[in-house]
Amino acid sequence: MKCKILALALGISLLNIMCCGSNLNAMTFEYLPTGKISFINQIDKYSIVKDTLKGPFDVYFDFDTKQVYTFNFSIIPMAMACTMHSPFYTNTMNREKLAVSIDNDFVYKDDTILANSNIMNLYSSSYKYLFYNGGQGVRFDEKFLYYAKFNKGWTTFIIAGELEDGQPFKFEKKVYLDL
Repeated sequence: MKCKILALALGISLLNIMCCGSNLNAMTFEYLPTGKISFINQIDKYSIVKDTLKGPFDVYFDFDTKQVYTFNFSIIPMAMACTMHSPFYTNTMNREKLAVSIDNDFVYKDDTILANSNIMNLYSSSYKYLFYNGGQGVRFDEKFLYYAKFNKGWTTFIIAGELEDGQPFKFEKKVYLDL
């Protein structure tokens, strides 16, 4: 009887190790150089902007991902997994190579900023990087908009850069500026 209980306990332990694994990074992902841009309006309780920016806003960019490595075999769905560890990304965005631009000229602190210039290069602390749910973004708050004068109308925001593994990315989205 003791042998049967020992064998059963050993079997359950092995099954638990097979299902849940011992690796903390069992869910490893890689960013792909594709994705989308979203705009969040800070005034309307952080609502997603469909097409018109009217005040302070956040520009979020979400990369598509793929799973590149699983430590072990799993016979249970991920929703039932024993571990609560966050996904691990092998190639993050290189923030030093991030470029945010628009396809129209605008004025910032009495200087004309030409179309397609990198807004991230402006000497300003009026924007900041954001990280949320695996996405990343840049916040343009009231202080930035106080100094920036945009032409009213349609413009395209362009987010470009490079992932740490050297893959270039570029996302674009057209919005109506009413700032």
